[in-house]
Amino acid sequence: GAGGDAVVAASPYPRPIPGVPVERNLSGISFAVANVTGVLASVLEGVQGRVTPDRCAAMLEALPAR
Repeated sequence: GAGGDAVVAASPYPRPIPGVPVERNLSGISFAVANVTGVLASVLEGVQGRVTPDRCAAMLEALPAR
C-alpha cells in the first residue's frame, strides 16, 4: 500500500452459508478482520517477549504475498 502500509482485502460479496439468507451473511471488512486475526495468531504462536502494534505490523509485512 501507499507508504509501505500492509494492505488486506476481502471480497465484498458474501460467501454462501447453508441455511443463512445472503442478506444476513457477513461480507467485506468483517472477513478481512477475521482473516488477519487468524494469520497474526499463527505468526505470533510461540513468539517470546513484548508484542507491540509495530512488531505485529512488521511480522505481517514480512509474510510472502498470496
